[in-house]
Amino acid sequence: MIGTDIKEVSIYRNGCIVRRGATVHLEAGIQSIEIAGLNAPNGMQVSSDSVRLFVPEGISGTNVQVENPDADDIRKATAELQDGIRKKENEIEVLSIQKELWTDNSNFTANNSATVEGISAYIEKLPERLESIYAKTEKLTKELTQLKEDLGKRTTELRQQLVRADLTAAQPGDYPIEITYFVQGASWTPFYEIHTEEDSEDITVKLRCRIVQITNEDWKGVKLSLYSTDPSLSGTIPTLRPSYLNFEVQRPTTQRFAAAKMSRNVSYEAARAVMDEEVCDEEAPMEMMGAGMMMNQVSFGGAQVNNDDTAVEYVLGGTWDLAKGKEIICDLTSQTVKSRYHVITVPKIDTCAYLAAEVATSDIEQLYDTEASIYIKGAFMGNAWISPDPSKDTYDISLGKDETVKVERKQTRKYTQNVLLKGQKKTELEYEITVTSRKPRTTQLTVLDQIPVSNDKAIIVENDELSSGEFDEKTGQVKWEISLESGEKAVKKLAYSVSYPKDKRVIL
Repeated sequence: MIGTDIKEVSIYRNGCIVRRGATVHLEAGIQSIEIAGLNAPNGMQVSSDSVRLFVPEGISGTNVQVENPDADDIRKATAELQDGIRKKENEIEVLSIQKELWTDNSNFTANNSATVEGISAYIEKLPERLESIYAKTEKLTKELTQLKEDLGKRTTELRQQLVRADLTAAQPGDYPIEITYFVQGASWTPFYEIHTEEDSEDITVKLRCRIVQITNEDWKGVKLSLYSTDPSLSGTIPTLRPSYLNFEVQRPTTQRFAAAKMSRNVSYEAARAVMDEEVCDEEAPMEMMGAGMMMNQVSFGGAQVNNDDTAVEYVLGGTWDLAKGKEIICDLTSQTVKSRYHVITVPKIDTCAYLAAEVATSDIEQLYDTEASIYIKGAFMGNAWISPDPSKDTYDISLGKDETVKVERKQTRKYTQNVLLKGQKKTELEYEITVTSRKPRTTQLTVLDQIPVSNDKAIIVENDELSSGEFDEKTGQVKWEISLESGEKAVKKLAYSVSYPKDKRVIL
């Protein structure tokens, strides 16, 4: 049996490719070998079709097979340890009974035949006896704990799958071999750190990551690389959606107020390397670890970044230790980009104001939907979600809520009347939005609101007052760009009317 050590691990968002290496002594001619070390999380196995064996030039291999452990073989191989555990447990139980007997017999009230001399001798012996029992029990307990640990380790080793192969060597000697395989139990999650001074045009965007692994063994002195996927998470700044008007469908009361449940499934595509050969040249592992991708190398601080049309690889410098069930955090990239600071508010949804840094989307090398920690002038200001849209020229990076801008939105009018000649009803609505800045400097403010969009020709929506706001007919969005001095207040009015047949009902 040939033991192997982990050399490199390529981690995907879900799963990883592990590369292990060993040195094997071969005689001239053909010989069979068994390679151990295919560790997988408890209850899981390595996918046999992902296993590949690599040998140096001058060595050929055939009949590469992955074998699963046999339960009977595991029981036989661990029988001695299991017997030892049972013996220790029995010895501890006997000592426990002895302790109870010595303690119970120290009560002489029911023993009329006990003499003073006998009682005195018993009392003198009792501490010594109990101390001896405690010492033996403690010693046996430690030995029992060690035996159980040994059994656990041995069982884990025996549960590992084996790789069997026939190797042919022209000359006897020691030769390096490597195996690679895909296994679940490791993942990485990107997150950002956003650093800004607010009075500067630049912001610093740091991409970091958390790496975890539960592959049933500790990683020590391992080279790490990460492969990206495209996770989907929601953003922090509210998104204004079109508000479409339709006629209300009359339904029985029990149906009208029934709760509708929605579920959102977010799936992550687990990257898998294409394993199309079983035995390769010594130079082949690099091709396998890149999953056949042709990479254009770009260097950044923290990690070496290799960009491909469909994925990004981050090669971490040095070697890393990561115990099973543990987490490490490492830096990937850091870049400084130009930005425009402004405050965004969407009072129809949320009357809070958000400080944002508008950046060119093309300036951010790697875009992920993920969490970001916000630092302004070195102070931690909280967390936000980054949800960039690569299709847009600019993106607003949320820097958290801005307490120095107060926003208020109130309805000032709602009036419905019948239009007799047209057989219609007409509802007039008016809202007033007030924003006040308490910032010590001039503030650029973006206010977003909307009027509903008709989805039926019988429903007519008319704009009565937009306060010079920029109107998008397709979505109904109204946008105001406002410049406020310190202590200044701005008021914007939004008024519209909705006409519809009087025998219908429209929810406004």
